[in-house]
Amino acid sequence: MEELLVTYPDGSHKKFSLSKGELLIGRDSDNDVVLASPAVSRRHARIYMWDSQVFIEDLGSSNGIYVQSKRINEAALVKPGEPIHIGEFTLNVIYSDEEETEEKPPRFYLKGRMPPFKNEVIPLEEDEIFVGRVDENHLVITHNSISRRHSVIKIDTSQEIVKISDLESSNGTFVDGKRIKDAILQNGNIVRFGDVEFEFIDTQAPKTKVKKDVSLGGLKFSKNMIILVTAVFALLFILVIAGSLKKRANQKKMISATNSTEQTQKASSTETRLSELAEKIRQNIEKGDLSSAKLYLKELLDLDPINEEGLKIKGKLENETRYKDMLESGDMKYSIGRLDEAKEILSKIPSDSIFFESASQKLKDINTKLFSQTFSDMLKAKRQKKYKEAYEMIPKLAKINPSSSDLISEMRELERIMKQKKIKFTPIDLSQYVEKGSQSGTLKKDPFTLINPMYNDEEITRAIVYYYIGKPDNALLELSKLLKKKEYLKQKDRIEEIQLRIFKIKGKYREGQSAMLQGDIRQADNAFKEVLENDTKIVPSDPPSAFREDIEKQLIDVYLKIGYQNYDKGLYEEAFTSFLSAYRINQKHPDVLKAFTKLEKVAQEEYENIVLNKSDVQSTVKRLNFIKAITLPSSDIYRLADEKLRSLK
Repeated sequence: MEELLVTYPDGSHKKFSLSKGELLIGRDSDNDVVLASPAVSRRHARIYMWDSQVFIEDLGSSNGIYVQSKRINEAALVKPGEPIHIGEFTLNVIYSDEEETEEKPPRFYLKGRMPPFKNEVIPLEEDEIFVGRVDENHLVITHNSISRRHSVIKIDTSQEIVKISDLESSNGTFVDGKRIKDAILQNGNIVRFGDVEFEFIDTQAPKTKVKKDVSLGGLKFSKNMIILVTAVFALLFILVIAGSLKKRANQKKMISATNSTEQTQKASSTETRLSELAEKIRQNIEKGDLSSAKLYLKELLDLDPINEEGLKIKGKLENETRYKDMLESGDMKYSIGRLDEAKEILSKIPSDSIFFESASQKLKDINTKLFSQTFSDMLKAKRQKKYKEAYEMIPKLAKINPSSSDLISEMRELERIMKQKKIKFTPIDLSQYVEKGSQSGTLKKDPFTLINPMYNDEEITRAIVYYYIGKPDNALLELSKLLKKKEYLKQKDRIEEIQLRIFKIKGKYREGQSAMLQGDIRQADNAFKEVLENDTKIVPSDPPSAFREDIEKQLIDVYLKIGYQNYDKGLYEEAFTSFLSAYRINQKHPDVLKAFTKLEKVAQEEYENIVLNKSDVQSTVKRLNFIKAITLPSSDIYRLADEKLRSLK
């Protein structure tokens, strides 16, 4: 059966089956394929089967559908291999004929040696298998000793080689007990990720044969000869033991004389052992290996049942065991869809627990799903004209994310409708939910409150709010309605100017998106620059509108990518130019500042070389100018190089 493969902006993929004949694509959560982006309309496209072929149809979207970089205006046949672009997303149709190949069982496997994978056989079916703690890995191991992206296994079928590489994990990757950076796996190797062990199995590994004769130094010994040699060695061993027993009898007198000294040493040795055990318990608790920690604790308390530190650790271990059970219980509730119960359990795990991070990650996922479900229910009630029922869902959404621009927009819209229809309601103050919100610590300013001072008109402001949150078509529609009202005839020129700017923004945004898809960054930058210029004339630039936020993210990401490519090649001046383009967009962006920090380290090393290795003035001037060319004037290393240059002149 045909499938739709969606490639997301971060490079991840997801398949959707066309078994039911069609898929609806859009930004709203009630679509079959949800593409969360301002560039995607609420109900953007329909992809469907007809006469064993696949077609795609534009459902009146703002930004269109591009097949091989050409926008389609009517239903179009999707041919095998043809990419479809919707915003920043790439779609490909996989026809059933493409997958009808004879499947062979995989050659390589990992066999679990401990819970939760004990005796489980895991096939290695991909050429590249990532191992880690989070869901985007191929092999997910939810254990505290496992890093988010821990290791990668690469299979080269042409050379029949399986290579494992550690990805700078915290607790390391081991092959047969030895920590490795890279290693070639052989059948029977014991592979350990952190504290979780597997056996590597190669189903086509040659079987070893047991030889009947043993070769030694070029000579062959039969079984009878080996028995004879063994008997001789056994006799010699017995003689040595007899001599040893006699010697021990003579030593007993000496041992009794030193008993008192040994007792003192034993007491000292016990204290040392207690300290070692306490440290091992703490290390195992930090790694999440509670079973090993309990064994060491038992040994410690057997040595000293009233050891103060041991009793404190015992309390900590008991608590962590309880929190681990809570995490597993929350995971189980989550897996069967009982999200509210899972959230209640996981939120009770305290911040000082080793399981807090795992619980927090799961809570974020739960909150996202709960918000999406409740928001869809609210929109459904609104479509059914149950406005008060929809409004009553807002507190539940605000407890999860009171700063959501979509929530604020829908709340204002519901309030406006209920005022018009004279439906009684109690206005909701979102600020009271800020401390309770689990996804945001601060409440973003209400777009209406932010924009209204620019226009001093409620109706115009409401229209502009639609644009601000990424819904330009709604804004244009509301502005067109105002032009039909007599009271707005005096503001006709002003409203038409706003409409013209929104049209320009839409057109230039699409032009920039298309250029980005084709890899023409300069053209994209020019188009986006016009978008931002018009955006500033319509709404405040801080906090940014949906268009500004999306454009800044796209441009910063691409400039940083180009910059790091040049940095890796040693082209530091070219890297600086790309990083500077990102810096001009947002001077406070942490990733941009991190990029300049890398270049500053290169400049620092160059400056140290100048100081340590004296060279002629011409060469020194050249190297100092190089330092200035790859650093910002505000950096300390730039100022050092500048001062040195002045002294030379």
